[in-house]
Amino acid sequence: GEILWDEAEIGRRVRGLATEVADEWLGRAAPSRPPILLAVGPGAVRFQQALATDLGRLGVAVECDRLDPSRYRPQGAQPVTRCLRRPRQPLEGRKVLILGDVVSSGLTLAWAIERVRRQRADCVRACALFD
Repeated sequence: GEILWDEAEIGRRVRGLATEVADEWLGRAAPSRPPILLAVGPGAVRFQQALATDLGRLGVAVECDRLDPSRYRPQGAQPVTRCLRRPRQPLEGRKVLILGDVVSSGLTLAWAIERVRRQRADCVRACALFD
């Protein structure tokens, strides 16, 4: 298939996002624990790893975790999202940056944001590599 973005373009995009995140998080009081980069689904893990590396180069320590959703449609009902893999770390009181690789409808990302907020994270932000 056609290549929409080459490796260099993706690298520039991730570095730009890392700079934005670092500016926001370094501009506030340092948290007692590093922020969590929470990849939503296995597709976001490479993005998470690249962003964590670039943030580290900018002096922002982070911890990485993952949340794996699954959507299914009970017969004759609206689609339902359930969690196949929950974050291993407690999110309460933490800064959490939710990462998606590609956002199409935004429903999965909205589900993840609500789930993290219910776990009483201190600060919840979302970031997508492509929208």
